[in-house]
Amino acid sequence: MIKLIATLTMLIDHIGVLFFPQYMIFRVIGRTAMPLYAYCIGRGYYYSRMHGTLDRYLKNVFWLLVASQIPYALIGGKGLNICGTWLFSLLLLIAFDRHFDTGWKKAVWCCGIYGITAVMYWKGIIISDYGIGGVTTPLLFYLLIKQKKENWVNYMLAVLIGWVVYVMSSGTASSLGQIFSLGSVAVLAVCHNRDSIIKLPKWFFYWFYPVHLTILLLIKAMT
Repeated sequence: MIKLIATLTMLIDHIGVLFFPQYMIFRVIGRTAMPLYAYCIGRGYYYSRMHGTLDRYLKNVFWLLVASQIPYALIGGKGLNICGTWLFSLLLLIAFDRHFDTGWKKAVWCCGIYGITAVMYWKGIIISDYGIGGVTTPLLFYLLIKQKKENWVNYMLAVLIGWVVYVMSSGTASSLGQIFSLGSVAVLAVCHNRDSIIKLPKWFFYWFYPVHLTILLLIKAMT
């Protein structure tokens, strides 16, 4: 259910970007998409690691990044598309999990790896959609899922922390609008244990991103 709502809100957002930039309601609705997808990434990492399918999961995200990059650039995106952001987040999760089990060594390792990544974003060495804020949000959701502390308060904290990191790292006034991403908290609180009413294959959610961008660009070119 969460993936479906994330997909619909993303579609609304991109329709607004390309066809109705004067109507902010499209962008406001679209702000909920990123945290919902971030939750799906954290959850996807948790279960793919548990079931031994992490390598396949990483490959899927990588090829989705490649397939989406040209249409993303054509709609005005800078740097890597959101799949690049998710890929960096997944790589950080792998780095966190594969070194040290507990204790101060693990804390130092995780903080060090995250700090290096944040600096690389800050210096412009890495550029991807939503920046280090987008990288951070799936990490927080993964911790909630792993520690079985999923509730609306913790969802709100995760989204707020991701938003604060995004605002501080981007330094732009437009990033403040991401505060509307808090709308995702209600969706997560209600839907995180509910199956989707509409059953769709996994490949649909993987390939919807590049395909819908391409279709919207073609429609834009013909109008």
